[in-house]
Amino acid sequence: MASIDDVGDVVVITGSRISIGHRAVGGADLEFLGGVANEHGHIALEQSFHAGLVWTLRLGPDSPPAMVGARELQPGEAHSFFDGDEIRLGAAAEFRVHQPDVSSASVVLELIHGTEIDGARRVLLLAPGESARARIGSRANRHFVVPGFGADIEILRSQSGAHGDPGDPEVSSAPSVVLRCSAGVRRADAAPDGATMWATPLPLERRVFVSSGADPGRLPPFGIALRPLSG
Repeated sequence: MASIDDVGDVVVITGSRISIGHRAVGGADLEFLGGVANEHGHIALEQSFHAGLVWTLRLGPDSPPAMVGARELQPGEAHSFFDGDEIRLGAAAEFRVHQPDVSSASVVLELIHGTEIDGARRVLLLAPGESARARIGSRANRHFVVPGFGADIEILRSQSGAHGDPGDPEVSSAPSVVLRCSAGVRRADAAPDGATMWATPLPLERRVFVSSGADPGRLPPFGIALRPLSG
């Protein structure tokens, strides 16, 4: 979970294959409280001949039908989705797809019609790799728009852990979530050191607060809090 200043709480799920299930059962990457099967299906990033990398919803054999836009998806079927599509998995599992940056495979699921996960109304599907970065900034084609930013904050998943924080030796040997900002980024409890990149290993084990100089007029500095999603 990421709590982002001027954005709110965002569930962050990394990877290219996201399992869907019921919160009461647990074990899935994307869990809803109602209207879904225990093992509902999965969302996967797949290569399309015409559209390149696309996210595809595939229902499990025992799941109820789902709606992807105006199309009804039956158990066992799969269908790709794109920016603006509304998907209904169940009575308490509905979202709208937001992909403002076509150069990035990462997308935001905007939970709608009362759907929420741990109080959050947005989910970031953070695909692996440099080109799948998600961005916070003032421009309309950013995943999260915050007016007044002088420099973007980039969020990406490093597959190798090479973007490690020198203060945490575990990062160098594990996949990690990386934050980058040309205006500086650091742990909130650390002194400014001019660093433009910070990383923490996955899976996240504890809450951590990160500050950035992306909005130079802000006091205190722009902040992001990262924590494990509660079980």
